[in-house]
Amino acid sequence: MQKVIKEQDGTRWIADTKTDIKLYDAPVNPPNTGTTYTSGTDLYAHRTRTHGPRFYKLHWSMWQGTESTIEPVSQVEAQEFLENCVGDYFGFPNKEETELLKEWGFDILTETA
Repeated sequence: MQKVIKEQDGTRWIADTKTDIKLYDAPVNPPNTGTTYTSGTDLYAHRTRTHGPRFYKLHWSMWQGTESTIEPVSQVEAQEFLENCVGDYFGFPNKEETELLKEWGFDILTETA
């Protein structure tokens, strides 16, 4: 899925779920879950030439007649989203995911208190 995202200065970048980096992959209808995981939200990262990293959510659904949508989010909103996903059905984030998140500036499993 692709979407043109316009910045406030008039420049644009293309969100592309086929080529951008997926930072969070929502659980998708594992066996014996009924309708629990038939919709979800994934988080993607895109590197622009002039604005640096940009983030967006892909809201998806397996329900007929429900279209997927792309929602651009700030780095702060992406951080909050990731923090809310910790410990999901698949135990997010694992070691590989933690390293990928650090590459994009997210260190969500380090205590700061």
